[in-house]
Amino acid sequence: RNGRFDLLGQRIDLVRGEVSFTGDLSPSLDFLAETQAAEITARIGVSGSARSPEIALSSSPDLPQDEILSRILFQ
Repeated sequence: RNGRFDLLGQRIDLVRGEVSFTGDLSPSLDFLAETQAAEITARIGVSGSARSPEIALSSSPDLPQDEILSRILFQ
């Protein structure tokens, strides 16, 4: 899919994606995706252990995470 997919009608580009195994059965994740949403560039990061991943939202210009999510979902 060339690092591009649609989520709720919003096109999201996968910028970085890495899965590494460090000795146990739970891989380490490092993913970053970007999308243009309602006049911002939103970034969605997923990192940490697959058992308990951490999800972080950021944007340009800087906005609170709830505002970023709102713009991604509802334009």
